[in-house]
Amino acid sequence: MRSVGDRHGLQPAFEVLGLPRSTWYYQTRRETYAEKYAHLRAPLEAIAEAHPEYGYRRATPELRETHGQRVNRKVVQRLHRLWDLPLKRAVRPPKPSAIRQAIQVAGARANLLLERSKAEIGPVEVLYTDFTELVYSDGAAKAWGIPILDHTTKYALGFAVTARANSELALSAWTEAKRCLRAWKDSLAETVVHHDQDPVFTGYAWTGELLADGVRISYALRGAHDNP
Repeated sequence: MRSVGDRHGLQPAFEVLGLPRSTWYYQTRRETYAEKYAHLRAPLEAIAEAHPEYGYRRATPELRETHGQRVNRKVVQRLHRLWDLPLKRAVRPPKPSAIRQAIQVAGARANLLLERSKAEIGPVEVLYTDFTELVYSDGAAKAWGIPILDHTTKYALGFAVTARANSELALSAWTEAKRCLRAWKDSLAETVVHHDQDPVFTGYAWTGELLADGVRISYALRGAHDNP
């Protein structure tokens, strides 16, 4: 038999709403926690606005040093969740790949064209490539193309177009270029392919394929400024 407290308390309301008692008490405690630390909301929001890259770990010392509020990091973490503030942690930048490290070590030597007279480059000795954005349908759609151009003849030995600028697109163009190159010469050895340091061109799929074909890879050191 129910007590008077049960009949006239919160339980009948819980039953009508289909709300578990635990949910009610959790929300009550949540509101109590927010009220307890309400004085921290303005400074935490100010930190989030001034430093959107900060998560709760970096916001904690900032709260102490800038606003004079000494609070445990776990409290700041919970308040960030409660008020929908950034929760990201400090992330170390990824370590450069072995290929990028090799380019950094090589320095100017990574650009094989720096000390080469462009006027003396013969047909299909040096090739250039890069991704090109292709906008169509009055700007409503776009695709990516990649040509592989011969330095001397300006002939496009290979070309491919897809919706994304990735290794698959680049290698498709290279496959077409190889067919044309073999009509000019028996071996691809000493052929130079020059491009910028786009992630595709410093990736293992692209570099592995070209090196397996005996090609020499050259990298622009100043982006488009070094890539004709």
